[in-house]
Amino acid sequence: MQKRTVAIMAVMGCAVAMLTGCGIKQEVFDAKVAELDTANQEIETLNGTIVDKDSLMENKKGELRTANAKLEEQVAEISKANAKAAETASELEIEKTKVSGLEGRLESAKSSAERARKATDEVDAELETLQEAYTVLNARWDQFEENLDTLDKTVGPAADAPVVAIEEDAGVEGKTAMEMLNEL
Repeated sequence: MQKRTVAIMAVMGCAVAMLTGCGIKQEVFDAKVAELDTANQEIETLNGTIVDKDSLMENKKGELRTANAKLEEQVAEISKANAKAAETASELEIEKTKVSGLEGRLESAKSSAERARKATDEVDAELETLQEAYTVLNARWDQFEENLDTLDKTVGPAADAPVVAIEEDAGVEGKTAMEMLNEL
């Protein structure tokens, strides 16, 4: 029973305390509750802002991941381009070497062509000299033929002149000197 009595007294004490209040004035209590409501509203606003900022931060992280992926792709492309540039530079050096060799061969060919041109000029000069000599010799030959014709006409054929080692089948008898020369 004592427990029951103590419990009843505790309940009555609580009821009296509730009815009388805890000693804080209602205006102060209402002001504190208003402050607390304002603080709760600010907290909820800030929580909304935090959620918005978190969402924005996740979007920015996604953009950053996308930008990093693009950057890695571009770095890979730059590496490929650098490799291609190095390969192209190597090929260019090879081509420059080939060009140098071809230029050397061209100079050699030009030198050979110049020597051939000089030799051709010399041969042309010799040909011209030979043609002039041929013209002079031909004129002298014509003169010689005319002299022989004149000699044949004035003196006549040499019937009793010794025949110098001519083959028997040649049929020289009765021919003029001019006919014999023409046969040669």
